Amino acid sequence: MNKSGENGMRKIYFKLSIVGLAILLAGCAVGVQYRDAVSKIPAIKAGDGRLLVYREINPFSGLISRVLWVDGKPVGDVYGSAVIIHDLKAGPHVINYNEGASKLDIVVPDGGKVYLQYSIVSDSQHEGNTGVEIVPAKEGESDIQHLHFIETRIRHPDELKK
Repeated sequence: MNKSGENGMRKIYFKLSIVGLAILLAGCAVGVQYRDAVSKIPAIKAGDGRLLVYREINPFSGLISRVLWVDGKPVGDVYGSAVIIHDLKAGPHVINYNEGASKLDIVVPDGGKVYLQYSIVSDSQHEGNTGVEIVPAKEGESDIQHLHFIETRIRHPDELKK
């Protein structure tokens, strides 16, 4: 291949890289970083505890949201590169995922926090299932500092009809 052909290919690869990066960034959560928002988050009310639910960025699944279900009720969308919070009564609760096929029993301490990390996983049943795990407080707090704090809500109600 001659020099002009190589330069043409480099330009094409460069343009494709820019387009790919733009698509990736468009899929990322918007909002302020958690570390900048934390001082504005209200205190936990007496008798309640707080869930901090987050997903790290994954370029292959960043555009796919997952719904946080608590005790069989939808609470909010969880996106890649984002963290949401949800306050609820202290005590035992159930986190449902994978269209109700999987669950995680948790205990929310009075005045305390539970960190839940959502991820997209491949298992023996399905590619692209949701994985949910409880993360130790120190690790969870460190993980979420660079993520975007977004409002806890269901953005696409049609997702609940699947």
